[in-house]
Amino acid sequence: MKFAKGFTLIELMVAVAILGLMTMIAIPSMGDWVVKMRIDNEISSLHRLVNNARNSAINLEQPVTLCPLKDNSCTNDWEGELTVFLDLDNDGNLDNAVSVDIDNDGIADGPFAETVLRVKSGLTGDDELTFARDRVVYQPTGQASISNATFEYCVPGHTDKNRGITISLRGRIYQSKDYDGDGKEENRSGDVIDCS
Repeated sequence: MKFAKGFTLIELMVAVAILGLMTMIAIPSMGDWVVKMRIDNEISSLHRLVNNARNSAINLEQPVTLCPLKDNSCTNDWEGELTVFLDLDNDGNLDNAVSVDIDNDGIADGPFAETVLRVKSGLTGDDELTFARDRVVYQPTGQASISNATFEYCVPGHTDKNRGITISLRGRIYQSKDYDGDGKEENRSGDVIDCS
């Protein structure tokens, strides 16, 4: 007598039931994981962009601006495309021809075209990125035009995952942390990241 190889119907039904239970347990935590990864990727990307602006100002020995551009002028739409550009006249506008005293001899040189150095695409979905100013300007020394201002990144419905990046007057970049153990990240001043 030959025995058939394979699974019985009952074995197959038990395996499918176990697989279904495992999927029901994994899917909710998978959704949180996807949100956390999206936030981590955006914060890392923003951190690199701010760092690139500072390093470019130091290496090029010229002012460099980071801002959301619209019609070649800085705006407050931080959720849109962000641009890092060489801002020779330090006016927050991307100009085609500007005359400035590049060599500090008291005579305006130029005209020069200000150059886009890097662009970061805008946010997707309902994610929010807020910042109190319309631009960050780095001087050739690496010093920022602002003092302790924080980029706040938030995803609606996930306030426990809000993150931020603070730029000090010296131009250094600091990521937010949960300093007080309440499950919400704060900036260096102890303010909760909330995109308000």
